[in-house]
Amino acid sequence: MAMVHTVCHAQPVNTECPAVFGRREKGEEMEYSEIYAVDFDKTLNLAEKYPDLGQPNIELIEILKDRRAAGDKIILWTCREGELLNQAVEYCKKYGLEFDAVNDNLPENIEFFGNNCRKVWAHHYVDDRNWTPEGLCGSVRIKKGIQKLICGIDTSSGKDATGWHYAGEEKPDA
Repeated sequence: MAMVHTVCHAQPVNTECPAVFGRREKGEEMEYSEIYAVDFDKTLNLAEKYPDLGQPNIELIEILKDRRAAGDKIILWTCREGELLNQAVEYCKKYGLEFDAVNDNLPENIEFFGNNCRKVWAHHYVDDRNWTPEGLCGSVRIKKGIQKLICGIDTSSGKDATGWHYAGEEKPDA
């Protein structure tokens, strides 16, 4: 099952950077969007064997389509290259999911920083092999739809599927 890691900044960041914070102008006011970097194999494509194409993760695809329609940016972030990468992009298009970048930083980030580092920058990383210091969703704060889908968190009770509290709360007494 895919996990989400929400980026936390340990040092001050340049809030004037339009791309890092996904800032875009809309009339006089500024709006901010989120950037999601999402893996393909065993995350969007649920096939058990690489590089097979299997069942799509429809729930995640629908969430990402909704986020993109709301103005968020979606980056396909995968180890696939060449023809296998092309297959992944076409597979996602077949289910209506398109990307703002593929295995690359957003063009506005590249322009702003004047370079294109190897690490894709995002607010959220969605990946079946993700791990966070908080303990694989234990206290990671993420959007409700993704919390429930990926972490098995019952957002009404504030507990995950194992009964652990999330959002920084202590484990309940046994």
